[in-house]
Amino acid sequence: MKYVIGALAVILIFSSCSICGFLIKGACETKDVNSIDSSIVLYDCEECAKSSCNPYDSTEEVYFHEGLSCYDIGYTYNTGYGVYYSGSEWEDYKTPGSGGYFADEAGAGSVSYCTDTYQGPTSDIQRDSFCQAAYAYLCMDGFAPDSEEVTSQCDIYNSTSWGYTGNCPYCPK
Repeated sequence: MKYVIGALAVILIFSSCSICGFLIKGACETKDVNSIDSSIVLYDCEECAKSSCNPYDSTEEVYFHEGLSCYDIGYTYNTGYGVYYSGSEWEDYKTPGSGGYFADEAGAGSVSYCTDTYQGPTSDIQRDSFCQAAYAYLCMDGFAPDSEEVTSQCDIYNSTSWGYTGNCPYCPK
């Protein structure tokens, strides 16, 4: 009887460890290099179990962020099919999430001037609120500098100069 209980305990331990990958949830970030044109690299994210975070083929690289959502790592646009991108436009698919594993790759990821606090102009509350909104979209929400969310705020900011000479550091030049 003692050996039967011991054998059952060993089976139970191995069984529970084999399903651990199914129980651990998080964000599966994917980098996909186009097999025909290697200059085209796309990034996306899916929320899934760790055991499901695997490359589809040899052109993909994946990274699993345990306990995080896609939104947490900067993929804010939900396609409605369980796949997230850093924005809704085609160009945004070429930009990794600002807080993800691939964020520091050349020409991608978070903007170097994003800090924990707003660093733009504050002398004109009405006008500078548009710069603050651009900061929020860009640095807090992870939108790309050329996203509609950021550029629409910057367009308003730039069109309301009222003789003010300061520039918004969060608006594309």
